[in-house]
Amino acid sequence: MSPRHFTATAVALIAAATAAARPADAPAPAEAGRLLVERGDGTFLVLDPSGTTVGTGQLTGGRSLPRPVPPRLSPDGRSVAYVAIDTSTPAGKPPIFQVTVRDRTGKEPDVSLPMPDRHAPAGLAWSADGAKLLVCTHGPTAMYGIAYETAIFTIATTATETLPLPGNVLALDWSADSQRLLAVAESLPAPPFAKWMLMSPAGNQIEQLIKVGDTAPRVGRLSPDGSKVLLLGPIPSVSNRADILLRSEGLGGRSVPYLLDVKSKAVTPLPGLPQNVNVFGATWSPDGGRIAYTWVELKPTPVDPETQSKLPKGHLLYFPEATLTAGVTVCDADGRNPNTIATGQPKKATDRPYTGIDWR
Repeated sequence: MSPRHFTATAVALIAAATAAARPADAPAPAEAGRLLVERGDGTFLVLDPSGTTVGTGQLTGGRSLPRPVPPRLSPDGRSVAYVAIDTSTPAGKPPIFQVTVRDRTGKEPDVSLPMPDRHAPAGLAWSADGAKLLVCTHGPTAMYGIAYETAIFTIATTATETLPLPGNVLALDWSADSQRLLAVAESLPAPPFAKWMLMSPAGNQIEQLIKVGDTAPRVGRLSPDGSKVLLLGPIPSVSNRADILLRSEGLGGRSVPYLLDVKSKAVTPLPGLPQNVNVFGATWSPDGGRIAYTWVELKPTPVDPETQSKLPKGHLLYFPEATLTAGVTVCDADGRNPNTIATGQPKKATDRPYTGIDWR
């Protein structure tokens, strides 16, 4: 089995008997499980869990850009929320960002959500019924560069509810019962650290998870049952303490998925991941029984003796090579039984054939 992996997204189909029992105002049943896989060229693929392509699309409605916020697939699998640059941005001026909700079938017009002036989206998450979208944005100026604002948009009307969260809180995910947000509270200046937590949308109920230092992860997904968090970040140095510090260990640019147990606060790197891959995105399956991730192979790059002497013993710097492979892998929730369902060939070292991923 090739060690090639990376993230993906999908949608779960509710059985016919369950659908019949739904109340009249419940959302329509979703399509069979779907993975939304963002590509570096501004397009996306829709895959079933076996890797069969069942749809494609373009993330447009504004100038395309490398999206630090991965697109999110609606619970019914029919709409994609993503970040774009507004077409009204003057040439040579700082970009004006927008969040667009696109019907991936092309049957419905795009919905553009109004962003606060000069704010860049930093987090997206759907409500469980697909009627609302949580958008966390980052403002242009603030003390130590922290200026987050979090709002909930009603898709049908674009009505906005601003949440009373502190300006240093980055909201990244929304629980299946809509009662909790997965969030990161940042603290600057040096030494920088961030506290991962679960909190109510009102910000008045908080459960501390872990504290991270140095290069803190900025990608996190709460499992469907709320018992675990799938994080993506630098190689961690872990313990089972609540004040755990996660630090890069000298592997240049390498990012890996790891699991945080909400009850015990234990953090464990996802088992079975080869050392020569860099992971760009990761997500849970709708039932929480599997994980999908996107990846690119890395080639150990020799360095001169002086540089090598500054690295931890036995560690190498890793950089992507154009001749290596990228892919999408699905595995069990414990990292076992990995199955690479899609692969691609980067045309140059900076290419990212597969980046963000979501699964419904």
